[in-house]
Amino acid sequence: MIMDFHLHCNTSVDTKLTVKEIYDIAVQKGIKNICFIGHHEPSEIAQGTVNQSLTPEGFQRYKKEFEEIKKDAKINVYFGVEMSYNEGFEEDIKKFLKENKFDYVLGSVHYTLGMQLADSKIKDKIQATDPDKICIEYLRILKKAIKTGMFDSIAHIDIYKRLMKEEPDFKLHKKDWEEVAELLAKHKTCFEINTSYTKDKYKGTYPNEEIIKLFIDKGVNMITIGSDSHKPENIGRGIEDAEKLLKGLGITKVCLFENRKPRFIAL
Repeated sequence: MIMDFHLHCNTSVDTKLTVKEIYDIAVQKGIKNICFIGHHEPSEIAQGTVNQSLTPEGFQRYKKEFEEIKKDAKINVYFGVEMSYNEGFEEDIKKFLKENKFDYVLGSVHYTLGMQLADSKIKDKIQATDPDKICIEYLRILKKAIKTGMFDSIAHIDIYKRLMKEEPDFKLHKKDWEEVAELLAKHKTCFEINTSYTKDKYKGTYPNEEIIKLFIDKGVNMITIGSDSHKPENIGRGIEDAEKLLKGLGITKVCLFENRKPRFIAL
């Protein structure tokens, strides 16, 4: 496996994995390039909650553990953050990124219509909402996030489908997806093949293959791959399938980041 650039560690409440545990498993599985990711939600900080965010203490611990691993690392390791894009918090995001040095900043849109799209506790509310309405609003916020130019890559595009009964019809939103592709290309922003999507017995990706193909057809050639793992068994899960998918679409290189600078590596 060439890379897993989305590995969550215990800087937030949704995983107990340490940097060292992630590193050891990645080495064992033969992953050549890995990026540790800490969640950060600027809206949480403003509200005084830190379930999915890097506290000053947590950030220092995370940084120290990473630096220890990097000293004698047998594979390439990188220091990252998954920064949520919340409208109205642009200055907070800029300030946080300016004050802290990351190799890789992964942008994400988690909230749409006031709903956290990956929160299983509100699954019924999400399923009771018109899926096309969610998609339209998600795409509006996604385009705005890309336009800021603050992110190296965008995580789990089309995450809205995670808790839906059925996905919105791609054809109905194709024009918006084409605009997303144009913005990715214009702002030199990657999109992520995120292998964490599982629905019933189906295991696929965010975004789906129709969107991936559209992006590639529109000339978006900056692509990262990540498992979005929160559990030991999910580290590297689906990465080889994603590599095969990209090769089948004529993609020969993927992108990683060091000191916020992109570098292409061969698949």
